[in-house]
Amino acid sequence: MPEEKRKINCWIPINLYDKIEPAGYESVTQAVIEGLQRILEDPQEDTRGSKVDIEGYLQDIAALTSENTQLKKDLEGYQRIREGYKRDMGGYKKDLEWIQKDLNQDITGYKEDIKALTTENARLKDNLAKAPDLGELLQLQARYEELEKHNQTLKGELEKAHQDKEIIQNHYDNYMRQMQTLINQKAIEAPGEKKKWWKFW
Repeated sequence: MPEEKRKINCWIPINLYDKIEPAGYESVTQAVIEGLQRILEDPQEDTRGSKVDIEGYLQDIAALTSENTQLKKDLEGYQRIREGYKRDMGGYKKDLEWIQKDLNQDITGYKEDIKALTTENARLKDNLAKAPDLGELLQLQARYEELEKHNQTLKGELEKAHQDKEIIQNHYDNYMRQMQTLINQKAIEAPGEKKKWWKFW
């Protein structure tokens, strides 16, 4: 005896309606019947009447739980690493502050050095402006060299004059010794005889 049937009316979204035929259903009625059957079936059975693989689900749950536990451990490790990074960042911040302080001191020192060099540069420019002209300096250099040569010449002449003086002094000493010798000889030869004033020897 054919199963009794009852007609129902329902409204479904167009996009769901458009998916019925591509999903392999011959009609909308067939899709609605199968959908209602699934709603009312035992959840332990799949749509084709076979038992759901509970053990497989349990294994999946165990694997996911294990993975979740590992992820928690990894997260704790990451949090410890993050805390370490925070501590390191605190240390780096202090180091950066020290470096900044030293850098500011260096910059202050450099500014003072630049100021001192600027003052020295101005002094040297002032001295350069007061310095004699190069042509005048060359003339003075030539004059100095000329005077130095003349000085050397005078030194040579003075040395020669000193030597001449020594020679003259030696001649004079020799002459005086000869004269003394002659006087002594004359005194010995004729102690009582007196020479005439016109005779020298």
